[in-house]
Amino acid sequence: MKIILFIFIIFFSVELFSQNKSTDSLKDGQPVNMEDFDKSFDPIYYDHSFKLLPNRTMNKIPNTDDINSNTEINIIDTIQGFRIQLIATENYQTALQLKETLFNLDSLQNVYVIFDAPNHKVRIGNFKSRVDATNYLEYLKSFGYSDPWIVQDRVFIPQTRKK
Repeated sequence: MKIILFIFIIFFSVELFSQNKSTDSLKDGQPVNMEDFDKSFDPIYYDHSFKLLPNRTMNKIPNTDDINSNTEINIIDTIQGFRIQLIATENYQTALQLKETLFNLDSLQNVYVIFDAPNHKVRIGNFKSRVDATNYLEYLKSFGYSDPWIVQDRVFIPQTRKK
């Protein structure tokens, strides 16, 4: 009898001390150990992509009381357009430094760092046409960037419409 009680106490102690209090559960009810998750998380594998609603999203939804025939609504359209890619590198810090440099060069242009495993691509601009992108490419070359190239991409085109 003492042996059974001893085995039960050891088994119960092992179970009690092996449970971790920092657990959460997934949607299907399986427990996940958050400490193990934090140790295994590597931000380099995090998907930085984002999704837009099809074709149009509104930046600001006006209050219906404020809408009249002269109200302007800002809408962002996404269309197939062009951007200029300056670098594709595995070094994330290099990509961020180039992004900051480009932003300081021309803060009116949007600069993007896109992760496409294993590279970080730095792209600039939202150009509707290849001609616009080519003109800006020549502008970049005048600042010493010798190897940028034009790529097709989904671009954001802000528009203001009267309601």
